Formats: sequence, C-alpha cells, structure tokens
Amino acid sequence: MIFGAGEVGRFAAYYLALNPTISKIAIVDKDYSKAYSVAANAKFSASYFSISKDVAAFQLDLSDIERVVEKIAEIEPSAILHASTTIPSSFYNPLIQRRMKEIGFRKYCPAHNLAKDLFPLYKLMLAIREAGLDVKVVNVSSPDNAHPVLGKIGLCPTIGAGNVDIISSCIRKMISDKITTPLQKISVTLIAHYAIYYCMLPPEKIQFWYRDKAIKNLPFYMRVKVDGNDWTPKFNAEDLIRTANDVAFSAQGYHTQMAAASAVRQILCIVENRMEVLHGSGVNGIPGCVPAKLGGKSAEIVLPEDLTLDEAVKINEVGMKWSGIEKVEKDGTVIFTEEAVELLENALGIHRKKMGISEIEEMGKELLFAYKSLSEKYSNRTTDCSPL
Repeated sequence: MIFGAGEVGRFAAYYLALNPTISKIAIVDKDYSKAYSVAANAKFSASYFSISKDVAAFQLDLSDIERVVEKIAEIEPSAILHASTTIPSSFYNPLIQRRMKEIGFRKYCPAHNLAKDLFPLYKLMLAIREAGLDVKVVNVSSPDNAHPVLGKIGLCPTIGAGNVDIISSCIRKMISDKITTPLQKISVTLIAHYAIYYCMLPPEKIQFWYRDKAIKNLPFYMRVKVDGNDWTPKFNAEDLIRTANDVAFSAQGYHTQMAAASAVRQILCIVENRMEVLHGSGVNGIPGCVPAKLGGKSAEIVLPEDLTLDEAVKINEVGMKWSGIEKVEKDGTVIFTEEAVELLENALGIHRKKMGISEIEEMGKELLFAYKSLSEKYSNRTTDCSPL
C-alpha cells in the first residue's frame, strides 16, 4: 500500500509492479487522478514483461483518519510505503533559494519545514494504531527528523528509506567501479544524519547556502569492506561522500528514483522476511541513519563492533541540530535552533521557536501559506500546491 502518488510513490509503484513477490498494490493519494495515473501506468508497464498485477487507485485524505482507518482495515496491507507530503520539494526548494538570496540569508536549516512531512505521517500512524493492525511502515518523508518526534509518542514507523541510504549506495557502486570488483563483495557502513548531504556539497554551493563552520564539525562513521577485509584507510571518506552527493542529487529527479528503490528494497525485506542488513533512518526513533537488520517482524539496529549505540546516537544528534532541531522533548515537542528560528522569521515570516504535536497541522499550514505567497510574489500567479 503506497501513500503518496508523487515522484517517489510513482517510481516505487513501477518497481513493485515488476517484482514477482508482490501480487497486489494499492496507490493512495488525495488527488484520485494522480493515484489512478500511477496505478494504470504501473499495471500496464508490467504487462510489457508479461506480468499481470492487480494495481488499484484510491482517493484518501490522510487528515480524514476515520476513512483511512476503514481503508487500511479493508485492505490489510502486508506493508505500507509512506511517501506523502503537504509541500513537494520541487515547489519549495526554488522558492527558499531565491528568498535567501533576496534577503542575504546564509543559514539554511532543512528542518524548518519538518511540519510539511510530519503532518501526513503523523495522521497515517494514528490511523494504523486505531485500525489495530501490526503493519510495518517504510517512510521516505524526512525520516531522520520525523521518527525521533513520533517515537516519543509511540507512533514511530518501522524504518526510513532514502537519504543516507542513497549516499551509501552510491559510494558502494563508485568503489565497485573503481576497483572493478562485483558489488556483492563490497559493503559500506555509513552512520550519519542526512545533514551530511548539506555539509558535503561543492564549495560554490556551500558558499551561498551554508554555515562554513559546520563543514568540518559534522561527525559521521564510515567503514568500507571488500571481500570481508577492511579497506577504509584506502579511501578519503569525505571525498566519497561529496562525490556520491554530486552523483545522486545534482541531476533533477535522480534522488527520487533512488529513494523509491531504497524504499522498495525495504518493503521487499518486510514482505519476504529476508532479514537483510541495510541502512535505515529513524530506526526505533533515533535520529539519522544506522545499519539495521530488517525482516518481516522488525528492524533491529546492527552496529559495528567499535561503535556503541550511544556513540551512534550522539553522531546523529549533532546532524539533527545542524539541520535545525536543537532537541526533541519527551512529549514530542520540537525545539528549533536559533538558526532555524531566524530562517523561519526572516525568510518566511513565521514566528516559532518550537512545535508541539498539537501544532504540527497549524505550522504546516503556515509553511504552505508562506511558500504560496513567495510563489505569487516571484511569478505573479497562484500555484496549486495540494498535499500529495
């Protein structure tokens, strides 16, 4: 069952439709025409390979928990892929870049817009709990920051996809190509918060977007093994991450396909009960990404012998703070950093130092209004930005 018929949901549907393990797929979106388009294309694309799939489309608004509960209980999915948001990145990214240039602001904090992803995810997790089903959830919408919030209130998804998993996957492929060794013999362990992406951009992008001091201060853990042997000292870890970022995120649309592939791999681990070790974000409600053994029943954090869980959490908490979250309180309240507060106020006109669980929807609406206002200002027209 896929929630969100945007770019990630669309690619995920295509990948799953071609997999023989999956017999039925349900595409859910607030916009039925989008859900129908994705479902029809996935179904008929699979037919080219003589694969017949039952792919259905449903119109649901995640804010209507009662209807979502009914549909989940009716379908009883073996797994759920959540890929919905209230503001797609393709809409807000150009706007925030232009706005920051306009006001000369150089302290970008990606977590300033957490509410746009957290709201639909929060509603979905509430609906699953109310439906009384033990269904595993793979989430691609801000898992590094959203899961620590929902984990505080017992609503954490099973695992998060994309983000650091994309970077580690690209690194593994780059090493395979460089040393002409099959992928199966190469393993990359990368423990980091998704903020590592922003800190490892090319200098010309960092110069505008980001705080220079953070480039050298954001911690991560990396280990590369080839045929079971430690090859980590043979590589410059920062160069690998920087190059992987450039490969994965420089071309428009690349990361959405890879995020979908990351999510589908996790879905298949759950459905097929593979018990495979992979990279997952927000596992057990901790921030950032860690290696995890994923199967049909759970996701279990599996760390290298030379790193404790406390050390891994501390690494990723630094990244979460860099992204704009000072801390998440016991009740799930998000405390924003000073930089995030400044960005919200100066760029978007939103005055918030924190966001409680009960304020997620309201702040999501504030973000949507602010970005629509910027869109009208810069293009002199109203842009439709309905939740995915």
